[in-house]
Amino acid sequence: MIFKEHIWKFYFSLILIFNLSSLNASCQVIDYDKEITDWLDDIYETGVSVEADSIIVKGESARILNDPEYKAFIYPKTYQWPVALKLIELRQLKQAFWYMINLYLVNDQNKELVVKTILTYNKLLKMDKALVSAFYTYSVMDPEVGTVINGKQQITAPHILERKLQVLKELLYYLEKFKETETPSSELTEKN
Repeated sequence: MIFKEHIWKFYFSLILIFNLSSLNASCQVIDYDKEITDWLDDIYETGVSVEADSIIVKGESARILNDPEYKAFIYPKTYQWPVALKLIELRQLKQAFWYMINLYLVNDQNKELVVKTILTYNKLLKMDKALVSAFYTYSVMDPEVGTVINGKQQITAPHILERKLQVLKELLYYLEKFKETETPSSELTEKN
């Protein structure tokens, strides 16, 4: 019963986000626009990148390296829906998407819920880019996968990394298939 309550809260949060996104676009509040732009930039930015022969650790990934409590929060022993829903409520979507990648692995019910959530968010965000960003931001530091010693990653469980990468690939596949089957709104207008 508690799980159903969390699901309803989750869908209510999605409805709220859709309503906020459909507000009058002519409202010219510069600070609000900058806040949204920064928020979107954070969702799409990967925390780790490679430039020439160097690995660059930015933002979220640097926070994970420097804050053990935060690292424990991002990589719990058990990923749970209530935490993912709270992250959505707090607009911490990159972290929520990482939780969903991990929840997808648990069972078929979670898989279905994650796919539906991702497809819903695809109407608001570039979900392919957001999922790839979440994966590359968090998988590199995932203690389930390996460790970072002296700034170098040592993968000790490649099979777990591969499973999580497979989840990312499956979610990207669902997004692509959904785009192929989605009817453009201009076609609907022409038929009416």
